[in-house]
Amino acid sequence: MPTPSLSVVIPNYNHAPFLGEVLEAIARQSFPPNEIIVVDDASTDGSLEVFEEFARGCKSARLIRNERNLGVCPAVNVGLAAATGDYVRIQPADDLILPGFFEKSMAMLAANPQAAFSSTLSLVIGRDGSILGPNRTPVISSRPIYVPPEAAGRSLERHGFWIVSDASIFKRSSMLREGGYDRELGALADGYLDVALLIKEGGCFIPERLACWRKLDGSYALGQSIDAFMAANARLNERLGALSGLPRSFVRRWTRDRVNAVLYEADRQGEVSADDASRMIGLMPTRGISDRLMLHCLKRHPERKRLWIKLHIFLQQSPRDQMRIAAGKLAKLFSG
Repeated sequence: MPTPSLSVVIPNYNHAPFLGEVLEAIARQSFPPNEIIVVDDASTDGSLEVFEEFARGCKSARLIRNERNLGVCPAVNVGLAAATGDYVRIQPADDLILPGFFEKSMAMLAANPQAAFSSTLSLVIGRDGSILGPNRTPVISSRPIYVPPEAAGRSLERHGFWIVSDASIFKRSSMLREGGYDRELGALADGYLDVALLIKEGGCFIPERLACWRKLDGSYALGQSIDAFMAANARLNERLGALSGLPRSFVRRWTRDRVNAVLYEADRQGEVSADDASRMIGLMPTRGISDRLMLHCLKRHPERKRLWIKLHIFLQQSPRDQMRIAAGKLAKLFSG
């Protein structure tokens, strides 16, 4: 059986400070991709010069340049349409992959050709590449496994959202059948595609941290506005409702996780008002004691919104995470 081929698609917009490092990490992989496609979305920085320098030593690298800025989802779809590999890695232009990522992921996919993707665990890194800690996504198995479609719903219901898009490789034909990234979903497009592919075709999981997510304020994932998120969230719920076999309990849990994540980041970056926080809580599928308490506090004392948001999110963590967060706060308090 021939070895399946791999295309890497990198949507890039003004990521020159990181693009060279990203390309070099790809070039160092023990499993070389058949092609590396950088879709430059009308960058105005030095991204083209970074690519040209890399391409001089890499014959498999090619550039597609959009004449105007289209956005992340259209840029991904441009690269997906141009790719020729059996599998495709959608590589963010600021994130990194670690040694063995391609080799282990492609071996898993070759052994499970029915799977639509393979996902690993990841680390969180800062702007300078320093490791901030693990990306705390669910670990569904202590060994590599394939989750078939008939077990997909149970897996999501038990573990929650475990697929890490930034640490995954996908079957290109499966992505194309789903229409690629839905532009109306914005930063939620990859999450929908992950769930849809798992439910319909199944996916693989590798319990190793083989990729890094670079946490940057203002990035595509963290920089979306409250209004943009609410519109995308409504579209996502509409599309999720059309997926058969998806447990409603998972949809409710995932909705709560999404809302809390966006609310936390908006508050951390100082971009959320008391009214916005109340609107976000209104998106919760069911309102628990913490939700009602937060709405009450926001109404009575909106000037203390940061305190209420932090308390609200803290109360919804698992006891283990609450202990971890509290220990971290105490450590900072005593070290300072």
